[in-house]
Amino acid sequence: MRTKNSFKLFSLFLLINSTLFLQSCGNQSSGVNDVVRKKAVNELHTVLKTQSQWVKVHAAEYLLALSYPDSIKEIFLDELQNYGTTPQYRIGIWRTLARASYDANEKQKWIDHIWDSFLDDNSPDRMHAAETLSKLNENLLSRNPKIAMSLAQGDDKKLAAFVSWGMAVNSDNQLYINQLVGMLNSDDLETRKLAAYGIRLNIPINPEQWDVLYQAAINEPDSSSAAVYLVGAALVRLPEQHESDEIRAQLDKRLRKFMFSKTKENRFHACEALAANGAIDDVQFLTKLLNGKSSLQDDTLSPDILAAQNADVRSAAANAILRIYRRLPHKMAFADWFVIALYGIGMLTIGWYYAGRTKSSEDYNLGGRNMNPVMVGLSLFASILSTLSYLAYPGEMIKNGPIYFLNLLVFPLVYIIVGWLFIPIIMRMKVTSANEILEIKLGGSVRLLGTFFFLSLRLLWMATIIYATVDNILLPIFGINSQYLPLICAAMGIVTLAYTSMGGLRAVVLTDVIQTVILIGGIIVTIVLISIHFGGVSAWLPSDWPVHWPKAKFGFDPTTRVTMANAMLMVFMWYICTAGSDQIAIQRYLATKDAKSARHTFGISVATNLVVQVLLGLAGLALLAFFTAAPNLLPDGNTIFSVSDRLFSQFILLKLPVGITGLLTAGLMAAAMSSLSSGMNSSATVISEDIIKRFTRDRFASDEQQLRHAKYTAFVIGTVVVIISMFLGNVQGNLLDILIKVVNLFVGPLFLLFFMAMFIPWATATGTFIGGLSCTAIAIAISFYNIFGIAILWSLPISFAGGVVIGIMFSFLSKAIAKQ
Repeated sequence: MRTKNSFKLFSLFLLINSTLFLQSCGNQSSGVNDVVRKKAVNELHTVLKTQSQWVKVHAAEYLLALSYPDSIKEIFLDELQNYGTTPQYRIGIWRTLARASYDANEKQKWIDHIWDSFLDDNSPDRMHAAETLSKLNENLLSRNPKIAMSLAQGDDKKLAAFVSWGMAVNSDNQLYINQLVGMLNSDDLETRKLAAYGIRLNIPINPEQWDVLYQAAINEPDSSSAAVYLVGAALVRLPEQHESDEIRAQLDKRLRKFMFSKTKENRFHACEALAANGAIDDVQFLTKLLNGKSSLQDDTLSPDILAAQNADVRSAAANAILRIYRRLPHKMAFADWFVIALYGIGMLTIGWYYAGRTKSSEDYNLGGRNMNPVMVGLSLFASILSTLSYLAYPGEMIKNGPIYFLNLLVFPLVYIIVGWLFIPIIMRMKVTSANEILEIKLGGSVRLLGTFFFLSLRLLWMATIIYATVDNILLPIFGINSQYLPLICAAMGIVTLAYTSMGGLRAVVLTDVIQTVILIGGIIVTIVLISIHFGGVSAWLPSDWPVHWPKAKFGFDPTTRVTMANAMLMVFMWYICTAGSDQIAIQRYLATKDAKSARHTFGISVATNLVVQVLLGLAGLALLAFFTAAPNLLPDGNTIFSVSDRLFSQFILLKLPVGITGLLTAGLMAAAMSSLSSGMNSSATVISEDIIKRFTRDRFASDEQQLRHAKYTAFVIGTVVVIISMFLGNVQGNLLDILIKVVNLFVGPLFLLFFMAMFIPWATATGTFIGGLSCTAIAIAISFYNIFGIAILWSLPISFAGGVVIGIMFSFLSKAIAKQ
């Protein structure tokens, strides 16, 4: 009876929230006028179809950037057929086709045409080629630096300005950016205009450089045609500290004046600047331009030219309105925050509950070696699925299609190898730390190397998860300024640290199970609600292979990111390495009573992973259909494919009912916290067993003392991780890429040590030690230096194979030397 009643309540709850979802689909963020938004989109399509040459190009580029790509490629292939030899305009055709191409090789083909024109001394459209390459973020020094340097110093000042801009694009050399900034004070009008134009479009500048730009804008009179470029660039590159002061108001006021000037140039570029950094108050003025109420009037221009200029301005105004609407903040309701708070309190309560029921260090680290295999299996799944993976799987389906998901085919083989080959060996040894196996087989030096690899892997991994979860997911959902990022990192880390250090593995496992249920529930709710929105599953399942998905490839190819065979090999290697050497996995096997229970645990983990990946892939397809139909809900400046990993969290924020948004946000936090809690507990166990007990007299202490020391160790580990995560934002460059590469360097080397210890009878400590270091060196060469053009996903299998060969060779060699 209770089951039936619970099912009825759940069904009613789902129905109510589905109704709320359908109602919310028509609601926009405060300030959005849906009539104006639709008119802006229609205007861009109208201009695309009715206008010609550069006006058509501008409308097409706006639509592509706003994720309205329909028919644009076909239109410009027709333009290529008719005007492909027309100087100057052909550059615009190639540029649009490059932007509209999903295939990297096809895109490069159009870019190569533009490069050919730029590098040709006799080209009639070299200047347009320089501008277009700069807009496409192609550094003009990358192919023929000699030509670029010569043109930048040439007598043609306009061409020199374009080339100087192109030399600063995607450049880490501040020399070229400083040169461009210096051109803002040039005596030549065109030079000032084009320097500001380039900075506005794609040249980031620091506060000191912005001060130069701002002063140049202040000094330029409104009557100068360079003024709108300088003022627009100053607004777009406005430092954060000036966002709310009178400087912004001053720049806004001047741009609004330019919007209604007598020249098309002023109107157009004022709209472009507001598109990049305008505010909701600007929409009322942009709407006047969109409606044509203040059209240009000039008796000196033919009606056709005047109509084209007005169409270009309307197009720019439409783009600005749509982009401003996308920047409007979306914030969670009080009920959502309340749900998140309840979640945090619940996790702390679990830690407190188990704190009084843990009597020994073995209870704390291994749950008494008699835990429920199903719960431990769900915990193992939750531990290795981070928030980044939870969002990356739908993103992978959205951007690249189902090829990667064919890795699921190797799961049965992984289960057989780990369950019947690794787990029996591990369970026979009755260890607490996985690295004890290394000392039993190969000695203390290899054990210490394994400890180093594991702690390097997990400490950076945990800090990265906290930082990336907060920066990429929670800040956008919460609508909080990035200056609070360290505090949110600290809050999330402290809650995880508290329940982990108090309750030990039992608390970690129970919270992992709860978090797994939330995560799976979030996926199912999303799929159900999108299906209701579209009227059924068949409405969002693609009937054809989408044009943006790469063509399916099936064989092995070390130079290609993903093929079917690549995906299967990569996932097979990662799963085997993690399940066979990582303390997080081995600790959970040891928490069960015997090899059969441990095998059951691993089977539950693999099965759950398989189900969740399938669900996440389906969620990706549903989200692709949803945001393709509603691109206005994308973050400003992004397309569906540039933020594919964030569409799940974007959907949670914008389109779920109040309360459910909070619950699923808690689910995203849960994915991070489950990984953190497991990492903290496992790292504390490794430090306690491999360092403290091995090098101090702690092994002679009482159970009560060892338990207290284990809790202190977990607390210290968690504190270190939280502190690291708070300061990761200070690292220069693409932090996430760098850290993921660093973290993954140690997966292969760590497993190599265990592989040599368990399966190579003649392995020696010296050979294994050298093999582990060699494996790391090979991984570094592939990940950071791209040797032989090998894709980074091949780093793990190639480095592991190389390390094993080297380890076996040096094992033979060291044994031969020992016999002499």
